[in-house]
Amino acid sequence: MRKLAAIATFTAMSLFAAPTLATEQGRIFKDKSGTVFIYGLQPFQQVQASRDETAMKTLSPNACGLLIIRDVTHTIAVEDIGINPAQLPVELLPPCRNGQLAESRPLLFKTPDGIVVLPKPVNRWYNVIYLNQRHQRNLKANACGFIRLSGTSLGAKPLLPTINGKIARFAIADLPTSERLLCQRGQLYKAASFPPPLATPMSNQAIVDTPPPPQPPTITVGATSSPWNLVSGLGERKIPFTIADPDTPLAYLTVSTNANKLLPAVFESATLSGTGTNRTLTIKPKDVNANSLIQISVSDGTHTTSATFTISMQATPAPVGSQCRNANGTVTVRQLKPSTQYALRFVSSTLFTLRTTSNAQGQVTFTNNYPANMIGYLTLTTNTEPIRSFMPSQLPRC
Repeated sequence: MRKLAAIATFTAMSLFAAPTLATEQGRIFKDKSGTVFIYGLQPFQQVQASRDETAMKTLSPNACGLLIIRDVTHTIAVEDIGINPAQLPVELLPPCRNGQLAESRPLLFKTPDGIVVLPKPVNRWYNVIYLNQRHQRNLKANACGFIRLSGTSLGAKPLLPTINGKIARFAIADLPTSERLLCQRGQLYKAASFPPPLATPMSNQAIVDTPPPPQPPTITVGATSSPWNLVSGLGERKIPFTIADPDTPLAYLTVSTNANKLLPAVFESATLSGTGTNRTLTIKPKDVNANSLIQISVSDGTHTTSATFTISMQATPAPVGSQCRNANGTVTVRQLKPSTQYALRFVSSTLFTLRTTSNAQGQVTFTNNYPANMIGYLTLTTNTEPIRSFMPSQLPRC
């Protein structure tokens, strides 16, 4: 070691200087023990250094299902989902009374004082990771114009001063190595090989932490078993489907369908049910011939994803029935739809129509004594087309 005057001087740093590009360099090195030296400063010059710290808190939502995260200045992560507060809408935090919010809010927002709020199921605990929370230190050079710092006090990639009076991010592992500096009574002692190469900061690309953009939800519809061949007394048909979302809780997704708009022309009822991933569209169709385009949609409040499919419905063909003539001249028809109104129309010199309703076994009796030479047409009251024509005299006896 030999005595030497203080090295070069530099301008004071700005407290709010932004990280510089990788073209900046710094008079920074580390010794074999990992101690970091910042040299080339004026005696007792003040500079700033910063380190990015990662901290974690465990929080639980309030009774209204809002996870309230305070002290957020940079990106945070909740259940591995990155949240950048700079990209959130600003809203007031609504009061929570008896488990209900006084006012509705977006799925994710921040308050004017920087509190981040997001919906989460209650009665659970969540790990909130504070990423790159910047801790700034005011440093002061000694009488010899250098600063000595423990490498562990800076973190792996601190922000340190450059030769142009700015700041940049340096990787401690990449700093040049040299013998340590000594300062005794204002005199600098250094190795013969001093100074080491200038330190090169990391590129901006290496330090940018941009959370992924929100992703839209997905929806997958199961088998629809089309066409539907409808029968008398048709029950409900269930269409299973699944939903998913990479960054929105399933409980906060909105599911809708256009099937409700097809009431009452095509369907008697259409309802959505289910929670979580597995959902069901339950439809009770009418006995009609129709091709219906069904759409099921899922929305996270920002993105909407839809699945469409066509349901072909084939109405039950009108049964032909089996006619016979009773001894008293009345006509009985069997093998019809149960509890359905039918009409028996007779054509001769005068046209007249009799109507009655079939019983639970699909049988109906027209209780009139008809002349044997009259011609009758059996029709459904909802259909003017005859489904069978006959003459009573030609019917077999019941």
